[in-house]
Amino acid sequence: MYAIILGFITAFTLTYTIIPVIIRVARERRIYDRPNERSSHLEPTPSLGGIGIFAGTICAVVLWTPLETFGVLQYILAAFVLIFLIGVMDDLLPLSPTKKFSGQLLVAIILAYKADVRITSFYGLFGVYQLPELTSFVLSIVVIITIINSFNLIDGIDGLAGSIGLLACVSWGAWFQAADSAALAVVAFSLAGAIVAFMKYNFTPAKIFMGDTGSMLIGTVCAILAVSFIEQNHTPLAAHVYLFDA
Repeated sequence: MYAIILGFITAFTLTYTIIPVIIRVARERRIYDRPNERSSHLEPTPSLGGIGIFAGTICAVVLWTPLETFGVLQYILAAFVLIFLIGVMDDLLPLSPTKKFSGQLLVAIILAYKADVRITSFYGLFGVYQLPELTSFVLSIVVIITIINSFNLIDGIDGLAGSIGLLACVSWGAWFQAADSAALAVVAFSLAGAIVAFMKYNFTPAKIFMGDTGSMLIGTVCAILAVSFIEQNHTPLAAHVYLFDA
């Protein structure tokens, strides 16, 4: 329990401290999100708020994840760093859709293959149970990329991506904590703390946007939490009172 609280506080404090610096630098360098047909804002607004979210989240996860549960978290952290770099480049350059998708695909492969973030069964849905390994791998990659891009698409509306990400992280984080999945609980609450700090500057009128840097990081975390929840909720080893049943 202490780990998730400390993770939340650490991420909140770091992000809250870093965001004003990013706003100032973005204004000086004129790094703005220009209004378009998807945007809810009328004036150019600094982007790159995702840098603060990333910094707060990563530091909190590394500091407070229990050593005995670190395990495959090294691959998850590698995926975080990669999606962060893709987001920063897209916010600054931007990247072509092909390059951006290629980066997301690599992130999804790392998560599905190395971190074992995979959907292995339909658990009776459509009469389907255990999936062939290749089908499981491909389906997991599609799901991860879809969730990442879902958050990427809604970033143009003040507070929307952050609010949905916060709700998802707190809900799943509480479940993973109750289910004794300490590492995922720390990841969820660390990101939640960073989002809360960021949202102070993001609600209308927004002083900064998270940009692709932040939205794709949130999407990546939510993809990991969603797939892991599906798997752990149906795992016999997770036979506790917090299981959900259809």
